[in-house]
Amino acid sequence: MANDKRKRAVVDKWKKKKQFKLISPKLFGTSEFGETIATKPEQLIGRMIKLNLGILTNQIRNKNAEAFLRISKVEGSNAYTDFVGFQIKNSYLRRLFKRKTSKVELIENWTTKDKLKIKIKFVAVTYGKQEVSKVKAIRKELYGFMENFVKENSIDKILELCLDSKRLFSPLLPKLKKISRISATEVEKVKVNYK
Repeated sequence: MANDKRKRAVVDKWKKKKQFKLISPKLFGTSEFGETIATKPEQLIGRMIKLNLGILTNQIRNKNAEAFLRISKVEGSNAYTDFVGFQIKNSYLRRLFKRKTSKVELIENWTTKDKLKIKIKFVAVTYGKQEVSKVKAIRKELYGFMENFVKENSIDKILELCLDSKRLFSPLLPKLKKISRISATEVEKVKVNYK
């Protein structure tokens, strides 16, 4: 009986897996940007993907940020993604925050015009150290500007402008410059809650 052992067939799990093309959101042109594998398409739903933002935007200015995408649907061999957010790399931020400057940071949760929840962290850096009163005044202007911007725009418009900080903050800079000279304004982190 001891010799009556049945042989088991060994199945290579990798042979069962299929390749799926990753398709970027409409904001980035609905184009293929990579591949992923899974045994069944439904295993992909909700999977998070992290990659360099410069790859998605095809712009060198975005190479200092990491993008986060989530697979939302699979059709055939295509896995479609939603843009969940991005974060600027710490190495890039450290270059902005030099000695003898003031850093004004804000992180806040808002609801967009199309009723989506979004969390945005942004920062302004001044030339030279500033008094507490000036830092408070800059923070107040930043908060008011971003609050109105988020409430008045859809998620697509918000994400488009958050990816281009210079364009986003250009209407606000004249007001900030009356308080203090500003060396940089950046959207540091964005996270969208699609539920």
